[in-house]
Amino acid sequence: MKLTYLAKLINYNLPTLSEIKNGTVKPSGYVYLSLYNFLNLKPNLMDLKISSRNYSFVRVLSPNISPELMGLLHSDGVLKKNKNHGIFCFFCNQNRQLITHFKDLVRSSFECKLSESLDKRDNTHCVYIPFVIGRLLINRFGEKKNLSPPFLLKDEIPLYLRGLFDGDGTILLQKSKYGLRPRIRIITQHKIFAEHVINLLKRIGIYSRLQFESSNGNKWWNVDIARKESVLRFINKVNSAHPKKKKRMVFAKRGFKFPLANLPNTFSVPRLIYQK
Repeated sequence: MKLTYLAKLINYNLPTLSEIKNGTVKPSGYVYLSLYNFLNLKPNLMDLKISSRNYSFVRVLSPNISPELMGLLHSDGVLKKNKNHGIFCFFCNQNRQLITHFKDLVRSSFECKLSESLDKRDNTHCVYIPFVIGRLLINRFGEKKNLSPPFLLKDEIPLYLRGLFDGDGTILLQKSKYGLRPRIRIITQHKIFAEHVINLLKRIGIYSRLQFESSNGNKWWNVDIARKESVLRFINKVNSAHPKKKKRMVFAKRGFKFPLANLPNTFSVPRLIYQK
């Protein structure tokens, strides 16, 4: 059976034949799934191999994509469509262990090759995700440029917040007359997004407030968690996969009266320093 006749049977009229020949579109995936529908069959997602022009095949290992992966991309990552309908999808961070954790999250759902680069100026690692996976992530969670987090079930919120915190958050250990005073902040340049994060925290019983800061022409918003019960709830429910931030959480959880003098200097943070 000729492909053109088969296309008529399954109502495949999206691109023209000239567009197919010139490589503007790749109809194979649409034809494949439409053929299954025509034959009253349901394709098994786990049996599919997806490919694009610039990458080798991608196998779907699990239909479940961790919200933590999306939280990382919404912090120190990029996930968006370009004007040519391609996909930009990558994650950058200076912490090697967090980079490894990010790759593990990707590979828990997809079998694929991930490319990586290193900026030697500041030791920033970047992991690049195949375009086809980027499209799946956008369909599930939306682009990063959106000023609102994706729709999440209640049990998905802590994982998403963990990724967001590990990329764009900090835990401050400040000295006060009552001893050590930990506070947690998630930083964003968009007020609307910060307000949505506050609502997500509220849904899992964590109180936070919005703060505006500026320095040297830079402006940003802090989602600030300062109440003891909320800080401890964040540590217990959300936690962190970032080794340095996780270590600060250990100090914070020991108690708010832990002697500051016993902490290493690297964990004594008198004020927030904004770096982007």
